[in-house]
Amino acid sequence: MQLEWSPTSIVDVTDRVLQAGWERSLSNYSRGLEIGTADVTLENDDGGLSPLNLPTGVFRPGAGLTIEAAPIEGDTYKTIFTGYVDTIRVAPALSSPRNVTLSCRDRMRDMSSRRIDTAVMTEVNVGSLMAVVLDGAAISVRSIDIIGDSVPFAWFRDRQVTGVVADVIDAGGYSAYVSGDGTFRFRDRFFDLGGTVAASYHEYSALTWELNDADVVNAILVRGEPRTIVDQLQDVAELSEVISIPAGESRGFFLEYQDPRNQELSL
Repeated sequence: MQLEWSPTSIVDVTDRVLQAGWERSLSNYSRGLEIGTADVTLENDDGGLSPLNLPTGVFRPGAGLTIEAAPIEGDTYKTIFTGYVDTIRVAPALSSPRNVTLSCRDRMRDMSSRRIDTAVMTEVNVGSLMAVVLDGAAISVRSIDIIGDSVPFAWFRDRQVTGVVADVIDAGGYSAYVSGDGTFRFRDRFFDLGGTVAASYHEYSALTWELNDADVVNAILVRGEPRTIVDQLQDVAELSEVISIPAGESRGFFLEYQDPRNQELSL
C-alpha cells in the first residue's frame, strides 16, 4: 500500500498494514451514484505516523492512497483501490495497540466537490455529452463506452457534477464506477448483460447463485391526458317543481366531460 506522504513523495507503508477493506458498487438507476470507500488500519507502535513525530513530509487528510494486491501468492500485484484519505484517527494510548485508522474514498469524490457550466447542446450523443461533463470537471482519467443514444437537449449551469452524471444514468439506464486503478468508467445499459462462459468451477469448493431482476431495465413511462371540462354552456338537467330537498335526501348532478380521443361528450 502506498501513501502520498507529500505532494512530491510517495511512501510504501505495506509493512504497517494490519487490516484493509474496501467496497465499490456499480452506480446505476436503481442504486444511484455511489462512491467507493476503503478503511485501513496501520501499526504505529513507533509513533512514526503520529502528527508530532512525523520526521518528513506532511501526512494529511486529502493525501492520495493506492492499494495493490495479488489474488494468489506469487501472482502479479494489481491495483484494487485508488483514492484519497478523508480522515485520520490516531490511537496513542500505551495500554492499547497504537494504531492509525484511515477512512478513504475513491476518485468519485472529485466529482462530488466540483460544479460545471456547459453550452446549450442539441441532439448530442450521450457519450459526447459525458465527455463534455467530465472535461468541465477536469476528470481526464476516464473510459466511456460507445453509446448510440442521443439527447435532444442538454444544458447545465452551476450544477454539481455528481448530480449531472446521476441524471444521465437515470435517464438511459446506464452505469458508472471508478475502477481499481482510478479510472472513471461510464458504461452502456447493456454492460455486464453477457459474457464468455469460463469453466472455473474446479477452483471452488462450493458454488451458490441467485436469480434477481433488480437490475433489469424495463421501465416504461406513460403520460395520460386528463379529461377537460366542456366550456360551452348546455342544459344538463331541468327541475319543473319547486326546488326543495326533503330531510334525509340529496340531489346531485354529474358534470359533462369531453373525451380527448374522439371529442365526444359523455355524462
